[in-house]
Parts: sequence; structure tokens; C-alpha cells
Amino acid sequence: MNNVIFCIILYNTKVSESKSITSIINNWNESCSNSKIIIFNNGDDIVEVNEIKEIKEINENIEIFQILINGSLSKIYNKCIQLNKGYNFVFLDDDTEVSKDYFNEVLNCSSDILLPRVVCNNLDVYPVFTKEGVQSITSGLYISSKLVSLLTNFESKVFDERFDLYGIDTAFFL
Repeated sequence: MNNVIFCIILYNTKVSESKSITSIINNWNESCSNSKIIIFNNGDDIVEVNEIKEIKEINENIEIFQILINGSLSKIYNKCIQLNKGYNFVFLDDDTEVSKDYFNEVLNCSSDILLPRVVCNNLDVYPVFTKEGVQSITSGLYISSKLVSLLTNFESKVFDERFDLYGIDTAFFL
């Protein structure tokens, strides 16, 4: 089993209403004992103490950071990586539903990267493979600790901090 950090960016959504948090908790099992859910509250309102207490009663492997400035996603992702060396990572928006199959694939992954499969109206939207390269989205992206090491040896950060919101995924795949 992989040691995985599920890094979730919460934006103006209650913890209990986040599809990402709910689906991960619903898939959580005893094999996840060395994994963590790290929530970065990047919205306008603080996550209240009682809400934090309730979620930690459900799953003790949860950490919550209150950013509250609608900060740069690339900086938040890099901070999560910096604080959790040696882990594999899955980056999620708060509205991404993680299927049981993908959750298990992440926990048992021997690859250095997994791209999320996005389907809309029964059509595959992401990832896109062309002769120029690959394009995907960040929400659901899995990267291994090995890939993190390779990328930080090449560049000092995994995600390009010149991009705040849009362009993070494009820059990552280029």
C-alpha cells in the first residue's frame, strides 16, 4: 500500500458538503493507516471548530489548514509537498468525486503518475493525448514521491508558482 496524501482545496464549501472529502472518507479503510487527508481551506470563511471536530471523529487522519485568502493553488500544492516529504500525492478540488476504483488504484499504484479520467455526457474529456503531448487537469492527479524528487531536482518546485489558478495543469504537463 502506498502512503498517500489526499490534498483537497476547499473553496467556499462546507467540509460536510465536499464531494472529494465525502468520497475519500467513504472509501477509507484499514489499509490507509499511513495515508492522510489534508484540507486547505482557501475560501472566505473559516471552518468552524465544531465542523473540524466532527470530521476528525469520522477520520483521525485529517489535517486542516485555514488559508482564507483564495491563495495560489500552485503555492498551496507545493506547500503540501514541502510539508509531507516521502509521500505520494493526489490533488483534488472540493467537488471531485473519487470513485472506489480510482481510490484503490491510487493506493496500489506502482506508476509515478496517474491522470484522472474525466467523462462528460459519456465522452472522455481528459486526459487528452496528442502528438504534441498530454493534457489533463490537476484535480485527481496522482504523483509519486519518486516523481516529486525528480521534479524538484530539475526545478525547485513541482508546480510552477507563476500560475495562480488557471494554467497550473497546463504548465505541469508541458
